[in-house]
Amino acid sequence: MPNERILVVDDEETIREIVCSMLGGAHFQTRQAANGVEALSILESGDEFDLVLSDLMMAEMDGIALLERAKELYPDMPIVMVTTVHDTVSYTHLDVYKRQRQVWNKILGHHFRS
Repeated sequence: MPNERILVVDDEETIREIVCSMLGGAHFQTRQAANGVEALSILESGDEFDLVLSDLMMAEMDGIALLERAKELYPDMPIVMVTTVHDTVSYTHLDVYKRQRQVWNKILGHHFRS
């Protein structure tokens, strides 16, 4: 596992640094992206990754949009979505939740029930 590469995507630099430091301590190679647009640019550049670890809530291109686009380009690449948002009842977060479920349905097909 020491040579596995992980793309870490988060709009908060401190979070990216902490996550990359922890993964580096576990002997993973990491590269950082500050948003979904930058992450897609890195992926499209030909760099290969074993995993994408992305924040869900980001400006410019959120994690869901990144997930949708990355899965079109690299359907077999694992992508893990994370967020620190814990207020899921606000309208904005509810919208993201609904959109997230649509994406899961699209990706997982009949294996996922809404």
